[in-house]
Amino acid sequence: MSSPRRRGGRGLACAFAVLALLAVLVAAGGGVVLYARAQLDAPASTHAHVVSVQVRSGETLDQLADDLAGKGVIRSSFWFKWFARYKGLADHLQVGQFKLDSGMGASAVVARLEAAPDVATVSVRFQEGWTAKQMARVVAASGVGVTADQYLAEVQSGSFNEPFLAGRPAGASLEGFLFPDTYQFPKGTSAHQIVQKQLDDFAHRVDGVLQSPPHGFTIYQVVVVASIYAFMNGTGAAPYAMAKAGVEQFGRALRVELAPHGAGASVAYFGFIDTEMVHRAIDADPLDADRTGEARARVVRARIEQVASETLDRVGRALGAGPLCHDRAHARRVADLTVYLRQSHGDDDLACLGRLLAATAPAP
Repeated sequence: MSSPRRRGGRGLACAFAVLALLAVLVAAGGGVVLYARAQLDAPASTHAHVVSVQVRSGETLDQLADDLAGKGVIRSSFWFKWFARYKGLADHLQVGQFKLDSGMGASAVVARLEAAPDVATVSVRFQEGWTAKQMARVVAASGVGVTADQYLAEVQSGSFNEPFLAGRPAGASLEGFLFPDTYQFPKGTSAHQIVQKQLDDFAHRVDGVLQSPPHGFTIYQVVVVASIYAFMNGTGAAPYAMAKAGVEQFGRALRVELAPHGAGASVAYFGFIDTEMVHRAIDADPLDADRTGEARARVVRARIEQVASETLDRVGRALGAGPLCHDRAHARRVADLTVYLRQSHGDDDLACLGRLLAATAPAP
């Protein structure tokens, strides 16, 4: 049995250990606070290093902090993120261009970013598939300060030094190199700068193709994939052959339309490839002995009609009525495809397909 004196000694030892641990924790916490405070101080003692920082619409606080650290405006993106969140910067961040410098501490940077920007910016969204004329109309309506004619003049005859433009035929425009995306441009940006930004994005996104183009091709060539069924046929393959013949003619037409722009188009005619589709459609029953060829053909036809109809609907929803009223080429394509689809017998074809599938279905 322990004596009272021994038990008292153990209590003192435990109390001392707890106090020592608390002292260590306090010292460590104080060290962290001092370190964090140092990381929030200005990177430099002078205001000589001035940089422009662009805050984009939808940009997160993490992305902004990394950008500030990369430009030498703050010491640590990690500590600045925590401090900025504590100050509520995420809720008051202004979109635009700001002038900051390395002599500003974290508090000064946060206060500056909460105030009005030095240069206001506008958002310009270019959709995929747009022509240069469509892009020009959006630029003119954005309020950036560039007219449609100024933008088109840069597209047609502007001077740009990107390596991928070296093989561009004389007189050819930049149509096809204007990368579609959502951009933030400061008000007062010139037409040349807008086009330059689109070219920079094009180079960044397709860098792999630019560095190692496919054998025998350049970036000025388009390849469409047809099939030997574009000029030959077999039992039960009429819809497939029709589709591939259409692809062939599309490639031929594209070749003519692209020629004035210095670009070309090729058609690839693939033959039979060892795939599951070939095994099921040809090898297993080359003469259509089981009489399922018509059903398969009608399934393909129905699916083509479904995809084309959905494409018309989605394009109409995405672009609205504007292109149908003001873009003659777009309106003609929509009308041509609609006429083609209406040559289908609609529900009668589906009813016929249902009867064929019911007749060839295995017995339960």
